[in-house]
Amino acid sequence: EQSVAFGNLATSAFGAGDDSKAEQFVEQQVSTLEEIRGVEEETARAYLLLSKVAARQEQFQDAKAHSEKARELAIAAGANALAMVAKCFIGANLARTMFDDAIQALGNEIK
Repeated sequence: EQSVAFGNLATSAFGAGDDSKAEQFVEQQVSTLEEIRGVEEETARAYLLLSKVAARQEQFQDAKAHSEKARELAIAAGANALAMVAKCFIGANLARTMFDDAIQALGNEIK
């Protein structure tokens, strides 16, 4: 799908008669896109690690935010399994945040 879009762009940029330049342009664009996806996936993994560290430090809102960013990047990279892991992290951190809020509210009522 993206190759077709790049092909149409290349054809309009280089003219219909210069197939070699158009093909080279398409290959460069696809290669660049693959590199970007790889960087997005690695960055998503880094955000998941940040989420784990924040959760261990009981910074659950930060952990949830890191997990959400990881999920966005994983989806953009087409890394569906990684996106599902991030979604699980989001749920776990949200549950812990809600639990902490409930405990705090209970403590406030007791005072």
